[in-house]
Amino acid sequence: MSRFGEAGGRPKPRRSLVLFGAVLCLLLALLNVWDLAESRRTVLDTARDDANDTVKLIAEHTARSLDTVDIVLRSFAVTLPGSETTPGDARSRLEDLLVELPQVRSFRVIDAEGAVKIAAGPTDYLPSQVSSFAYWRHHREAPTRGLSIGAPRSTGEGWSIPVSRRINLANDGFGGIVVANLDGRYFRDLYSRSSSLHTTALGLWRSDGLLLARFPVQEAQVGQTRLPDRDIARLGEGPRVTEGLSPVDGRLRIVGIGPVTDLPLAVTVAIDREALLADWRYGAWRSLLLMLIAFAVVFGGVWLLSVQIRRTQRAAAQREAAVEGSLHGYYFLRSLRDKSGEIVDFLIVDMNRRAEQMMTKPREHWIGRRLCEAVPLNRTHGLVERYKQVVETQQPFELEFPLEAPEIKPKWMRIQALPLEDGVVVAARDITDTKCEELARQLAERRLSDIAETVPGMVYQFVQQPQGKTAYTFVSSGVQDLYGLTPEEVERDALALWNLVVPDDVPRLERSLRQSAQTLTPWECDYRILRDGGVRWLRGRARPHPRGDGAIVWNGVLIDVTDERRLQEAALEARQEAELANRAKSDFLANMSHELRTPLNAVIGFSEALQQGLGGELNERQDEYLGHIQLAGTHLLGIIGDLLDLAKIEAGQAELKETLFSIQETAASAATLVSSRAAGKQLTLEMGDFAHLPTVRGDARRIKQVLLNLLSNAVKFTPEGGRLRIGAELQPDGWLRLCVGDSGPGMQPEEIEVALRPFGQIRESFVRGEGGTGLGLPLSQQLLELHGGRLEIDSRPGEGTLACALLPPERLLARGGASTDSSAAAAPSSDRRNPSPDLEAAI
Repeated sequence: MSRFGEAGGRPKPRRSLVLFGAVLCLLLALLNVWDLAESRRTVLDTARDDANDTVKLIAEHTARSLDTVDIVLRSFAVTLPGSETTPGDARSRLEDLLVELPQVRSFRVIDAEGAVKIAAGPTDYLPSQVSSFAYWRHHREAPTRGLSIGAPRSTGEGWSIPVSRRINLANDGFGGIVVANLDGRYFRDLYSRSSSLHTTALGLWRSDGLLLARFPVQEAQVGQTRLPDRDIARLGEGPRVTEGLSPVDGRLRIVGIGPVTDLPLAVTVAIDREALLADWRYGAWRSLLLMLIAFAVVFGGVWLLSVQIRRTQRAAAQREAAVEGSLHGYYFLRSLRDKSGEIVDFLIVDMNRRAEQMMTKPREHWIGRRLCEAVPLNRTHGLVERYKQVVETQQPFELEFPLEAPEIKPKWMRIQALPLEDGVVVAARDITDTKCEELARQLAERRLSDIAETVPGMVYQFVQQPQGKTAYTFVSSGVQDLYGLTPEEVERDALALWNLVVPDDVPRLERSLRQSAQTLTPWECDYRILRDGGVRWLRGRARPHPRGDGAIVWNGVLIDVTDERRLQEAALEARQEAELANRAKSDFLANMSHELRTPLNAVIGFSEALQQGLGGELNERQDEYLGHIQLAGTHLLGIIGDLLDLAKIEAGQAELKETLFSIQETAASAATLVSSRAAGKQLTLEMGDFAHLPTVRGDARRIKQVLLNLLSNAVKFTPEGGRLRIGAELQPDGWLRLCVGDSGPGMQPEEIEVALRPFGQIRESFVRGEGGTGLGLPLSQQLLELHGGRLEIDSRPGEGTLACALLPPERLLARGGASTDSSAAAAPSSDRRNPSPDLEAAI
């Protein structure tokens, strides 16, 4: 075990590894070079021995072949002059010899004049007169009886070598010659069988340097003197091996030279040195490649090993640095044994900075001391015995315990002992803060549990794992009142609650939980459960929170809302019954339209007919009575029309007959209808500027009815000599505002609410004797809402009333025919509840 911080002092073997790899590669290179040199020398020595042996073999074979031919020639040269053999017999004998001697192509006997007398074998390629041939002249001029070898001659299928002997007469005179033409193909076959695989060239040379035969065959060179003078002079020397450039093809060869015994001939065996070394070079390149591969393997192994060592050193340094900077205190202990090998104590070998901080003295005070001597509490807490078990069993252990001793600060500790060689490493952690937090958490949980027990309903924590598994991690005792289950049963099995939910409500409940988990929005849902043979309504509220492991946690509460739901259902039933009754009333009034208007129209029509004299002349009183009947009928018809229109709207039967119309024309028409009544009360009626307003898309009759109702109310409640004005403007937000203002007595805010209710009447109107049904404003409001608009009333007591009908931008068309809706969307926002100051001032 090394002390922390000493990692930099460790030997670094990387340089030694590199040096070892270089030396190993050098040794491999030297060994390879020596092996290549030895193999090259062996190849060349073997080639020299092969050349020398081949020379001897070919020379011996050539000598035997020519000796046989020489015996035949000598026999003819001796016996032919004195014998009585006829030319025919001699030819027959020579032809028989041709069969026995494959090296001979043909025989010829030539007389002293150079003329051919006897010929056996193919001689077509030879002339019949040879007196000009060198070998014939040689025998005639030299009376020696030796064998003469002439220059090769082409046969068309190869070449032939003339071998001849002189025929001596009885007086030693020249009687001609006997010639055996040796077949060049015989020597070619012989040499080809003797040639090695290394481009061996075999040659047969005459003693004067004339090439008689060669393999491989090069006919252009046969019969030529191809050797320099110094080599010709040495042809007769004993067998030897030399190296040099070949005079035949100029290639560097290993040449074996040897004479043919008793003949003026020499044999050469030339081995192409470059071809001979080709295999060696191939092997050399292969060895070089293998050596390079070996170098790469060695250097790669050295590099990988050095990298691994560097990583190991770095990892060790990092581990030591991590241990030194760890929040855990690490103590390295080595066992101390007695003579019998029993562990009696432990020696403190090292500790990290955190361990030093846990102690009361610096690190140097503790290192090298016995554990029980330095920290006696280790024995009192039984830790030494536990450390002994770790060393003997090689099994770690973990323990939490409080520490109270003079040499250390009081605290709670958690230790973990791990085996390390013949000792242990103890990882100690101060968990005092953790213990305090745990105690605080337990107190908080107890307090939360007490609070949860006092909250009506069930307080819970619900967890959904990423894989879909669910569980209740906390459930208050209120679950027993709601579900009849204990908290333990629910925490053990979350499905216990889900199994009690009404099956029809399960999909809605799951869908709401899934949406809450996806959007992390608060969950709220009312659902039913089956309990005690009945159905109960529960309302759940919870707030989701994501957890670090991907789970979603809901903290919430469940309460019983069965009584509340029953009250809501009762209120809903009552409201539905009221709506049904109101709808029945509206349907009745809407359906009574024909029954009410038909007789009323008949009364008005007959009164008009009587006034026009269709029933005869009327006196003044009768005419007055009929006028009252007609006026009352018309008034009643208007009331019935308003009442039926309102009923149709409430019943949903009202329809708009939409067209494009000018608001200026509609306003002028409505003003015309009330102008006579206004003039009867001496009221001033003023019209605003409508020329700049856009075309309106809607039911022109309904909009006119709205303006007429507003004008009628203004005329009705404005005292004599008062002032009326109708105006309009296009607001910046695109809405069209049509306003009718008067100088009447005005209304309180609560009176405006009364006036907007159907049949609502303001008491002062009756004081002044003005009649009315209270349907004008409610009907106008309903008609505007059918158009997507609204009715606004601004009134102050003593200042008059301003009633405004507002139409939305989608009901307006620009002068070019396009809707002003897009321009309204782009317009700046404004106060829609009040007209512009210009319009209000004008009214």
